[in-house]
Amino acid sequence: MLAISLNRFDAKFVRNGHFKAIWSLKLPGVNPRWDEYLVCLYSLTNLDDGAPIVRYREDVTHEVVVVSLAPSVRLDFDIDVFGQSKLIPITPANHAWQFAAETDEMAVARLSDVVTGLLRGTLPPDEDPDNLWAEQFKDGVRLTS
Repeated sequence: MLAISLNRFDAKFVRNGHFKAIWSLKLPGVNPRWDEYLVCLYSLTNLDDGAPIVRYREDVTHEVVVVSLAPSVRLDFDIDVFGQSKLIPITPANHAWQFAAETDEMAVARLSDVVTGLLRGTLPPDEDPDNLWAEQFKDGVRLTS
């Protein structure tokens, strides 16, 4: 049986210029326990609710978090992921980094290259013994161990 990778990109501005983007990925055969992942991108801008944004370095503007999804609730690649509230992220996150980008569009372009690596199998979504993620974000701040 042929395993086919799937992906979907959804993005939105929440309020006050706060930007969120999520790539939904199906990567069959990468992990025997699960095959769906979210690559989440957030702009590090303050929201109206007063919740503080934590920046681990003064120059960072965006954060990326990669999570595996529990296989008990499957992604629906035909609808916006922001409307799929029953998805269950497995914690802790697989990868998380803060980095600097001049614009949200530049952050999306950078992450699009990362997603391409995930889809091609040249970047691991789970364990990373070769530190390939560190190569991608050598100018950033690692948030996961």
